[in-house]
Amino acid sequence: ATPSGGTFSGTGINSTGTFDPVAAGVGTHTINYSYTDDNGCTNIATADIVVNEAPDPSITFPGNFCIDDAPVDIVGTPTGGIWSGTGITNGVAGTFSPSAAGQGIHTITYTFTDVNGCEAATTMDLAVNELPVIEPGAATCSADLMTYSIDIITNGDVVTSTLGTVTNTGVGTFTISAIPAGSNIIITSTNTFSDCS
Repeated sequence: ATPSGGTFSGTGINSTGTFDPVAAGVGTHTINYSYTDDNGCTNIATADIVVNEAPDPSITFPGNFCIDDAPVDIVGTPTGGIWSGTGITNGVAGTFSPSAAGQGIHTITYTFTDVNGCEAATTMDLAVNELPVIEPGAATCSADLMTYSIDIITNGDVVTSTLGTVTNTGVGTFTISAIPAGSNIIITSTNTFSDCS
């Protein structure tokens, strides 16, 4: 304010002219500036300051990911914000790539700026889980050579096979038996906690 040396008053402002939007609150606030010159004459100028409500962005939880999942566009509200963080490959669309992020917990940020120029951000942690690993043993043929079996070790807790019978033989160990001789099989191990296979 000019001339300098006057005194401010009003909601959210101190006498030296520092205005605090948080203290003032949302709305229109009239600020007064009072100045007295060397002759003892006083005048007051007023101005209205508008404090806009801050935006309140949010992120819709997309669920956790397996590292081989396809990229997904995360949803933010209100629309039109900017995304950032490990694994975000398109900051406008909010595309999250599990393979680009890598295994682990990743914090993503959604920043939204409204028409008044007010900005706010929110964050969310996304988990990218590794795939179970299968370590197959050697195949063992039956006595009549009509079938074979194979033992595996895996960090998954559910195992399926395209042929044969799967038996859980202990923590992390499985046997697939009664596989027709000469047949190839596909073994799938799933971690039910992460739902990754």
